[in-house]
Amino acid sequence: MRIGVIGCGGFVGSALCGFIAKTDNELIGINKKNYNDFINSEFDILINSATPSKRYWALNNPLADFKATVGLTAEIVYNWRYKKLVQISTVSAKLQLNHPYGIHKHLAEQLVLNSNQNNLVIRLGNLFGEGLNKGIIYDIIKGNPLFVSGDSRYSFIDVEKAAEIIFSKLTKNGIENVNSRNTISLKEITDELGLNIKFGDGYECHPEFADNDYPDATEVFQYIRNNLNK
Repeated sequence: MRIGVIGCGGFVGSALCGFIAKTDNELIGINKKNYNDFINSEFDILINSATPSKRYWALNNPLADFKATVGLTAEIVYNWRYKKLVQISTVSAKLQLNHPYGIHKHLAEQLVLNSNQNNLVIRLGNLFGEGLNKGIIYDIIKGNPLFVSGDSRYSFIDVEKAAEIIFSKLTKNGIENVNSRNTISLKEITDELGLNIKFGDGYECHPEFADNDYPDATEVFQYIRNNLNK
């Protein structure tokens, strides 16, 4: 198959490209520099992993986030040529519909799903791994204060494992969740690692899917240990 990955240099996109490159498929990595070169190309599968993943930036820049998320997705849906479009999204598209970030992710999902019944949306949990430069795990490693309480519970999954699972789901359609099989609280993380982190007042809780093929959320412990002194 000919597979295009828009956002090939991003955190998720680079992991996807790394995995797909090991298969027998033809991989086309697409970024800002060569984006216009491939608009008229044909793809068996086109993966959009280029929408921003900056929640607090989205809150302070809602119009810019709308353009970068919904606007970009609409351009891909209407102008690109593919048999199947795969939208890399987030669990926030379901859980944070009172926040610009979640609203825009949800709207982008609807564009993809309503344009072709063969299309697929991947909702990711919290990711960690090589190249992580923002988010809750990054803030914990850096000792930054958090905006949510220690009781907040999340699914955590290594980005390379997530890429493998995403690839295994490319034949599906509709919405698929890719995350850990369980959730852990932020306080469990800081207690396990003996960290002193200032928590906020907000509360968030990811759903659990209890899929034994998915990794355990506690795998994030070792990742944090390995990166605390870097």
